[in-house]
Amino acid sequence: MKKVNLFRIVVLLQICCLAYACSSDDGNDGVNSDFDTNAQLSLVEVNATSVEVNLDRSSIANMGIGIRKQGETSFQLVSEYGAFGDTGAFDALEPAQNYEMTLLIKGLDKFPFEILKFTTLPFNVINSNNSEIRTYNIFSEKGFVHEFTPDTFNDKADLKFYFVDEADPTVKKELKHQFIDNKITFTVPENSVSDTPYEEFHNYNLGYQVGNGDLEFITTTSNSEDLKLVYTVFNPNPQITELRSIESLSGCGSNGGYELNFRGHFFSSFDSVDTYYEKSTAIITRIDDGSEFIIQEESFDCLSYDRLWLKDLIEMPSGMVKKHTDKLIRIGHPRGTTPGAVFDSGDYKIKITFSKDVDDFFETNDFSFTLP
Repeated sequence: MKKVNLFRIVVLLQICCLAYACSSDDGNDGVNSDFDTNAQLSLVEVNATSVEVNLDRSSIANMGIGIRKQGETSFQLVSEYGAFGDTGAFDALEPAQNYEMTLLIKGLDKFPFEILKFTTLPFNVINSNNSEIRTYNIFSEKGFVHEFTPDTFNDKADLKFYFVDEADPTVKKELKHQFIDNKITFTVPENSVSDTPYEEFHNYNLGYQVGNGDLEFITTTSNSEDLKLVYTVFNPNPQITELRSIESLSGCGSNGGYELNFRGHFFSSFDSVDTYYEKSTAIITRIDDGSEFIIQEESFDCLSYDRLWLKDLIEMPSGMVKKHTDKLIRIGHPRGTTPGAVFDSGDYKIKITFSKDVDDFFETNDFSFTLP
């Protein structure tokens, strides 16, 4: 009787199993492995409702493009397998959404290519705006309610707008916006421009953030260049900044008089400009006895009041005119020695008011000065 070598049988069985397993792996369990492993997908342009991409590859066989919102687990196939060219755009996206995009392989559940992240714009263009615009500068002031109509908007998006300091982008102020009747509105924060120390204006870029995504900026195109929108926030409050000079007035009787020249930021005395304020009054108070000298904008004898402007100080590089066009106020007043009306050597303070009507009234800071 012939003996059977059990050891040889076991070895032969192991070899057969290994050979079968290898042939099964080569078939990739039925998955088509014929695709360009060096293909590269890149973003060309992102808009509010669409994205344009470029595909660098030697073959498109078995490859398609998938898009999903960030946080979702499944990609939606937006191009048929093997049917995409070098470039193309995909529409029907939602504004102000964070998306992901990648190359999908037919029959393969895994994602062998880089997953690109992008955020759609909150809107593409502003169709109307309730404020003056100069190229990429928008007129604003603290407390102003901005209103503009976008071409598209997603009021369900997790979206925040910010004023981002143009000089220091680490400083930002959130803008509480509303979307009503197809218009976006927001109110400029009161702390957007400072009274102490005084700022005549402050520039901000309009930024936005979708969810926990990166801070992005609203831009406009000028001469084929994308520029950040700049909101120039003016301080509506007038301000006295310095007593430029004190001069003696002659011809004011035996006592003479004073001519006081104050520098600052004042509303216009010319009715041809938007910042015209018809009425202006100077109120001077003597510190030691509280005597008040109220000087109207008129001239007679040695009592005078004039608002003056300097062109080189009111026009900005953008072509926008400053809120306060007058930069000098000149006051003439006779020297007085009558008790209760002493206008002579001593300490004083001055405040200047501007008005159009009872609901449109401004006053400057109290400015202290000394008459010699």
